[in-house]
Amino acid sequence: MKRRSEAQGVKRPRVVLTGCLGICPKRAVVVASEATLRRGEYLLLADATSAAEAVTTLMPPAVE
Repeated sequence: MKRRSEAQGVKRPRVVLTGCLGICPKRAVVVASEATLRRGEYLLLADATSAAEAVTTLMPPAVE
């Protein structure tokens, strides 16, 4: 996400420690962006592969 934000020329993402957002998954982490929170969407990351795939959802490519 850091590299993508630099490439898009936008602010770097921030990590904010919070509770499990009511989902409380076992062996996973809940992540969201401002845009996904507005839509009521959360992503569950269970491994590095799912984290890499989540970047596209959290930070879609810039539309020019």
